[in-house]
Amino acid sequence: MPQPPSRRDENPAPDPRERLSGAIERVTFHSEESGFCVLRVKVKGHRDPVTVIGSAATVTPGEFIEAFGAWVNDRNHGLQFKADILKTVPPTALEGSPARLGGRVGSNRRACLHDGQEWIDDHQSNEALSVL
Repeated sequence: MPQPPSRRDENPAPDPRERLSGAIERVTFHSEESGFCVLRVKVKGHRDPVTVIGSAATVTPGEFIEAFGAWVNDRNHGLQFKADILKTVPPTALEGSPARLGGRVGSNRRACLHDGQEWIDDHQSNEALSVL
């Protein structure tokens, strides 16, 4: 008896894209016209910042990003994460705001918000960061 044709959509191949997230340390390049950007991102599990290339309307050092894409080895620039999808995300409590404030809440330290204009004290951070 002949076998029915196999259906490829029954078991789709896993998505080859990887997920990468972290804080932007430096914006190496950003085109306001096209959105193309080259970022240096501090990623958990990597000792040095990694280079992420992609497209975003705006990017600012200190912002957290989430990228989906693949690692590529550019012959001129070396290993890079080429993001098909690049978006900014709010930091989580574990990897975000208290770390940017330089310590645990209640340590009586001061920190500058990323606009460089406003200072907040750690003891005010819970209220201030909930507004941010």
